[in-house]
Amino acid sequence: MRFLRGTAGYERTPILMLTAMAEKGYIDSAFGAGATDYISKPFELNGLRGRLNLVEPIANDIREREASILASETPENKLNAALPFVELHEPFSIMDVDGVIENYAIENYVTQLSRKSLCGSVALGFTIREVADMYYEMSNYDFTCMVTDVSEAISDCLAPAQRLLSYAGNGTFVSVIEGASHIDIGRLVDQINRQIYLMELSQSNGERLDVRICAGKMKRMVWRKGDAAVDALREAHDSAEQNAYRLKQELGNIWTTAQTA
Repeated sequence: MRFLRGTAGYERTPILMLTAMAEKGYIDSAFGAGATDYISKPFELNGLRGRLNLVEPIANDIREREASILASETPENKLNAALPFVELHEPFSIMDVDGVIENYAIENYVTQLSRKSLCGSVALGFTIREVADMYYEMSNYDFTCMVTDVSEAISDCLAPAQRLLSYAGNGTFVSVIEGASHIDIGRLVDQINRQIYLMELSQSNGERLDVRICAGKMKRMVWRKGDAAVDALREAHDSAEQNAYRLKQELGNIWTTAQTA
């Protein structure tokens, strides 16, 4: 399945799927391919209008951002138009990383699944430790590249499981993982941190970055549906950030730019 997001000029276009396919596999494939929302038949016209009304502000925000970039005379903005300036707390689009979708899309995804479909799934959050220090020390370009690289490391390490992942802002990612009750979170975090280390992340000036993540507690999604399923994502988000804060209080500041000998 390939959507218009792969075509130049349509990378950030919201896509609402209207289809007769209601099985979880089709929903997973649609969101994994870049769908913003998903409606299965039969549907009510008022319900369709409501979903379109939710997509419209997203499209307007995208148009405003792109107009702002085009109006800018900053060479870096023109060179890196795919990576517009973002605030620390703000989610942004991550392109071309398998299993990574928009933050608003992952919320739409869990609201479309039935309680039965969510029975074996968990929500799990990951946070980049000391992310505020990193954000204020780095250029916007370097920060967005670093977040993208971390998303790739997380997605790769979760690849054996069926998963979708999104960047929720503030250095935090939320994921929905199917059949993950057996996952050893400590071992998974070590694996992700090792993957990040092997990527040898650095800033534009060549300085090496010491980037580490931590995870929160798994939030089981059994019997959750609609708003309750979205709440599980938020709980996973909060749990990961609380763990990052706890580690900072217990271990002190661990983020530094790696120094050459």
